[in-house]
Amino acid sequence: MMKIAILLRDEPAVRAIREPLAAAGFDCAVYRSVKTLLDGLRTAACDLLLAGASETCDGQTAVAMLRDAREAAGGVLPALLLIDDADPMQLDVALAADDYLIKPVRQRDLLARVRVLLRRAWPEQMAQGQLHLGPCMLDAQTGHATVDGKPVELTQKEFALALLFFRHAGQPLSRATILESVWGGEREASFRSIDTHVSRVRAKLGLRPANGWRLVPVYGYGYLLEQVSG
Repeated sequence: MMKIAILLRDEPAVRAIREPLAAAGFDCAVYRSVKTLLDGLRTAACDLLLAGASETCDGQTAVAMLRDAREAAGGVLPALLLIDDADPMQLDVALAADDYLIKPVRQRDLLARVRVLLRRAWPEQMAQGQLHLGPCMLDAQTGHATVDGKPVELTQKEFALALLFFRHAGQPLSRATILESVWGGEREASFRSIDTHVSRVRAKLGLRPANGWRLVPVYGYGYLLEQVSG
């Protein structure tokens, strides 16, 4: 699992960035200050840094932060900066990073830029992100799904849900666990949302006994993706 360090202070901004990344299968560590970020990079492996350009005092400090972060990480650390559209100084700072996005950030753009940077920096590790189950394949790093080699269109939530079941095949998952893992802190999410998305995932990926797997409810608990013998 690829690891992403996030440097942001504002909690709503953190949720807007962390949740889609976590749902896509990335391991995210959130830092609220440059100091804690540098301490974290010195003690734990990290594959990419995602930071708000305004999280530091001025342009020079932001550039210094990128330099210090790469040094703390051991030299190789792709960086993606989030900048404010109306701040030309932040745009200058963004040139010191590997890429940047202008806020507000769309989830699709965020995931696409992150995956491009990771593939460029760590091609071998990114190539190992595929999960196979019967005729189905999920690529945790690209967000692509296939059945019998044919592409299947899944929404972000459907892909995250399928990924969760694939990684825990044979293990019952409670509705609470599913809700927290896929929907995070979304207020409008409910157990009914789970039922609807499970039904769609089951149909799109053909998770039925004829294909060797079935996705079934566990009464009073949640759902189970299990292999069908013989």
